[in-house]
Amino acid sequence: AIHISSMACMLSLMNGAYPIMTKHGGKILTEVMLLLDRSDKDTAYLSETNLDFPCGSDNHTAANVTVKVALYCGAVSLIVCGESAEAVVQHVKSTNLQKPIDRCREICELSKKIRP
Repeated sequence: AIHISSMACMLSLMNGAYPIMTKHGGKILTEVMLLLDRSDKDTAYLSETNLDFPCGSDNHTAANVTVKVALYCGAVSLIVCGESAEAVVQHVKSTNLQKPIDRCREICELSKKIRP
């Protein structure tokens, strides 16, 4: 719940302070990517080792909602922050790490869908 509320605050901040957000896109999208990576690893670990984490459980649903909100937050940062956030996407793509690259692709696709 903390992750979701903090991302909701970040979305509000990006919308309210959009004129200066171009300077902060790298920091914002880096943190979103780190949250997605941590969430993916935690979900995989809990799915393999914990019987209290079946699909459809409250914990599993909360993890999925966190990922969806993080993807949306990342997409908004691409739109609002521009080149500084795009630089993070380019860096991730250069790492050849498949899961983060897939997450970047999801963020980019979502940003195209919600772009005004």
